[in-house]
Amino acid sequence: MEKDIYVRLVQKLYNVLYVQLLLNVACNVSLKCLKKFKQRTADASCPIVVKLLCHLTDCLQTYGLHFSDNTEHNNISSTSDVTDFMRKGLTEFLSLVVLLYAHIFQLSDLIEQNYAALSHNELLKELHVTAKVEMNIGNENGEVDIMPMNWSVEEAKLFIGRWCQSVETLHQIVDNENVEKKLYTPAIRWHAPSLISLPNDYDSLFQYYHKKLCESCKQKPKTPVLCLLCGKFLCYNVDCCSRSMYAEHIWHSLECGNGTALYLNIDTSLISIAKGLRNATWISVYLDKHGEEDKNLKRGKPLYLNEERYSLLNQMWITNSFDQFSRQWNFQRIN
Repeated sequence: MEKDIYVRLVQKLYNVLYVQLLLNVACNVSLKCLKKFKQRTADASCPIVVKLLCHLTDCLQTYGLHFSDNTEHNNISSTSDVTDFMRKGLTEFLSLVVLLYAHIFQLSDLIEQNYAALSHNELLKELHVTAKVEMNIGNENGEVDIMPMNWSVEEAKLFIGRWCQSVETLHQIVDNENVEKKLYTPAIRWHAPSLISLPNDYDSLFQYYHKKLCESCKQKPKTPVLCLLCGKFLCYNVDCCSRSMYAEHIWHSLECGNGTALYLNIDTSLISIAKGLRNATWISVYLDKHGEEDKNLKRGKPLYLNEERYSLLNQMWITNSFDQFSRQWNFQRIN
């Protein structure tokens, strides 16, 4: 696949999601608030996204399609609420799109980016798409507009009208209210993959797992570890749970992480990286109040989760960049 084809595919999916998110907004705005929005559409300073929202609700009413007047649980009460909702949904989608883009085309500089920290516009720039997307409309309130990707307002309105017409046609054929309700189902919220959440206090983690038995051998592990990908508690690099010459943690890394897994050693607080038949020990993500590690828990100091280190570990896992941070690798022992 060539880059321009990938970007064109992203554009189409982006615009479909744009309309779907608009529909979600329409289902979470009161008719009173919508009436206030429509009074602004003649104003040149009115955001394009609000104009398209009003056009969508007009089309729904024209074709006899109903949307919720959600007055009890109203989440949308201003034009900034509309743009914030749209930007959040589109940014989540773009984070995954850019991540795939980096890996498909082997863009090493882009792979190392922290996508969670990039804004809507920054993600678009990584795709080299900037035109007709987001602009400051320069009104007195300083509102920022969210627009479809490389569509004019008229093209967006045409697509919305055709979509509503298709839904109305489908509704006539099926004549089932459930069909309409399914089309109004809130858009899927895409979240980037991440490691499991860990408690802030290490002592609570230690006390819970220190005497816990392994699910496989039903014994207290000699080296107890917690998988940071799924949260499973297991034995690390020992014979008791081995299968076909390989220790349990190797099999688990294949089943859980396609050959790569991260384990928190309960007895030392250090991180173990398993990658195929190789393993490496990384630093601890738990530090004392002075920002120092307590390797092997010898000092007995209270330890607390360091969000910066855990975020770095999460980013290493997402970008598969362990070799850049861990230079000393050992080969796993085969039984």
